[in-house]
Amino acid sequence: MKKQSKIIISVLIVISLCVCGFIGARRINVEQNYRDIQVAIRYSDVLNIARQTNEPIDVVLKHFNDLGANALFVRENTVLPISSADYVNFKDQGKATVYEGYELEKDYPESNNIRRSNLYIEAYDEETFNLIYNNLTLKGISAYKTLIEGEDYIEVTVPTSILTTLGVGYNYEHLQVAADLGYVILPQVKSWDHVSDESIEAFVQQIEAIPNLGTIYFADSAIVEPKNPMIVEMIEEHGLGFVEFFSEKQKGFETLAKTSSQKGIAFNVERLHTVTDAQVKQYTTDGLMDRYMLALTERNLRTFLFKMPNTLDIEKDANFLGTNISTFTELAETKGYTVVNEIKPYNLPMGSYVLSLLAGLGAILVFVLLLDYLKLTKVGYILGALGLIGYAGLLKVSPDMGIKLMALFGAVIYPTYGVTIVLDDKERNIKETILAFIKCSVISFGGALTIIGVLSRTSFGLGINVFAGVKAAMLLPIVLVLLIAYYERHGLSYQYYKDLLSNKVTYLALGIMAVGAVVLLVYTSRTGNTGSISPLELTFRQFLDTTLGVRPRTKEFLIGHPLMLVLLYYGYKDKYIPLLVLGAIGQISLVNTYAHIHTPVLISLIRMGYGLIFGIVIGLIFIGVTKLVGKVINKWVLKNQ
Repeated sequence: MKKQSKIIISVLIVISLCVCGFIGARRINVEQNYRDIQVAIRYSDVLNIARQTNEPIDVVLKHFNDLGANALFVRENTVLPISSADYVNFKDQGKATVYEGYELEKDYPESNNIRRSNLYIEAYDEETFNLIYNNLTLKGISAYKTLIEGEDYIEVTVPTSILTTLGVGYNYEHLQVAADLGYVILPQVKSWDHVSDESIEAFVQQIEAIPNLGTIYFADSAIVEPKNPMIVEMIEEHGLGFVEFFSEKQKGFETLAKTSSQKGIAFNVERLHTVTDAQVKQYTTDGLMDRYMLALTERNLRTFLFKMPNTLDIEKDANFLGTNISTFTELAETKGYTVVNEIKPYNLPMGSYVLSLLAGLGAILVFVLLLDYLKLTKVGYILGALGLIGYAGLLKVSPDMGIKLMALFGAVIYPTYGVTIVLDDKERNIKETILAFIKCSVISFGGALTIIGVLSRTSFGLGINVFAGVKAAMLLPIVLVLLIAYYERHGLSYQYYKDLLSNKVTYLALGIMAVGAVVLLVYTSRTGNTGSISPLELTFRQFLDTTLGVRPRTKEFLIGHPLMLVLLYYGYKDKYIPLLVLGAIGQISLVNTYAHIHTPVLISLIRMGYGLIFGIVIGLIFIGVTKLVGKVINKWVLKNQ
């Protein structure tokens, strides 16, 4: 490639990265001003405490409100409980009773209106009677008003299980008590099968009747009619609740969130963090605070639901819940967050076609430079031009697909190029080693900027859309770096690769390959949010979080970066392939830190900075140790000759 062409390409890459930096700066501004939170408790826990302590519900609510809770998370009532510990139903709230037909026959032997196989619901007030009856009939359940010896009943022909799962409204009396105390009501609505315009209209009216209504959550795996105009309008006004690690799997959630966002201009989605019922029993207050504060500071979550363990000791359980609420509220306020009743929605500046095109241009041009480095300049020009045309067209036809593919491409090509151009067979001194490592990391950071530039959109920041191809972004650079390293040194020599494959495999080589396979398996399984960690590593992570505020990634500062420094210092040789693979992991991880768009940019920058600083220090220690070990071994060999 001519020098002039390389200068032009380099300038365009810098312009592209500056555009990414500009987009990132706008995002940082939004993230820094997103400081309002809600602290929620479960309606079911309030009912449980009130029932077991014989305290009025307003006293229980007032107690937790004084400790810092300002939102009440209310699952829609059923007629009957689904379990003995479930109080979110009209039966356990003293509002209704259900009888089997044969039971009523005993009480009313003269009645001709009773069918032994049917169920009969008796409501103790007119409001509850109408609420249950209307919900059943509008949701496709065969229900009839029946008068038995002067008493009103609702006769149903469905099994008891339907009455434990179908939502039939809310206890508005309790919700009014909570609202009067200042609670925001966060309803969690249940879906139903037989959907009609009448049932949707009644459903919306029931939600709108909730006093001090806040964000609306959906309880089931599928959201009912996510494109229905009445539901969309309701969500536009009150907001859609996103339960972390659950809502991303809900069928219809993305559709409803985007349909109610006014074409992406104004999303009204609130992210909620909580733990499962099983997990809350395992945590101490300190452990729970670590988890919740991490969610607060690093994942754009702003509603925090606290649960009671529900063991056999109600006093201990209630105290644990109260302590967690008050401790979290104090910690959050010391970090500059404010507990409010209404959280302003999270919305990043709208992405534009031109900015997205410019943000992705740099990655395409780096690909051209990589092929030029491999003496494939003409191929690079042709593929680069085709890639730019394809990306520009895809942004027009399918913008989401276009930016996802470009984010993945940038995450792969930048660290691949960065590692490739600093590999040298010759040894370096310490200064040259550090400079080469910094050069590699700066180039890799271009991939991070590309991700920021193309994916800094509200739907990604809220977790509605996510970075696609996480595993590919972790493995492809390793494969490409290895292929390029071999191609540079051995070309396409048939004889070399034939001899390589014909070599006898020793037990040592098999052992090394097995270890490498395990490392890669752990590496890929631990990517994203799906991996598990040992108690020892959890303790180490908590120590880093507490000490540094932001925990650097262990695969960067303990493994990848130090081993990359060792490799750069001693020079690359084919026998150092394990070092190359592990060293590349550090650069890849540096880039993929930014693939979590819900994590504030400043947090990722701090995490990366810690990783680089500690990685260099540990890498220099590794070099010193290897040199010392080498000297000892050489002396021992000379002594025994």
